[in-house]
Amino acid sequence: MSGFAVVTGFFSVVGVATSTALLGLHLVAAAVMIPVLARSLRTRTDRRAASAVEAR
Repeated sequence: MSGFAVVTGFFSVVGVATSTALLGLHLVAAAVMIPVLARSLRTRTDRRAASAVEAR
């Protein structure tokens, strides 16, 4: 998603400052969201593994 926004930003009519700001904000959002999502998925996987062991 960020890659799409960056590529289309370079082909649009906006200035260099706007493109740079867009790129920077997407990178900040990705830097925040990726660890949060990874932690959430890891917790969910751990819970499933624990419940599968208990069911045996």
